[in-house]
Amino acid sequence: MSSENPELSIIELANELSRANEHLKQLLAKIAGIHGIQKSDFDVLTALYRSGEPYRLAPRELSSQLLFSSGGLTKVLHRLTDAGLVLRDEGATDKRQKGVSLSPLGEHVIKVLCDQLQPLQQQAFGSLSHRQLQQFQKLLQRLLSDWDNN
Repeated sequence: MSSENPELSIIELANELSRANEHLKQLLAKIAGIHGIQKSDFDVLTALYRSGEPYRLAPRELSSQLLFSSGGLTKVLHRLTDAGLVLRDEGATDKRQKGVSLSPLGEHVIKVLCDQLQPLQQQAFGSLSHRQLQQFQKLLQRLLSDWDNN
């Protein structure tokens, strides 16, 4: 970032974060595409997997984590349900209250995808040491936490 014009530093930082995000989205979309799913499908499967056993979240939690509109999330959930990758709780009359969980097939698929992402991690972050990568992640988590709480 240029220190000559401090007013531009926020613009430069935003541009650099956006460019990094695009690179990562392309890598993830490539892996997801190999398995016949879309990047948004991958995002939902990953969020459920990261939630830990029983790999279940409420739609509201998914929308919040992934910044999906309710309509966008509904579309993804229909696609994933039709593919047998997620299960919706039965019984709730309001679909917003129906929990979403990984099916056994969905759990298998996300584990395979995660295994395939390991070599890509080196490609994406190879110029950073393990320590630098951990520091970078902690800084991003801190910023996101601050932004999410304000």
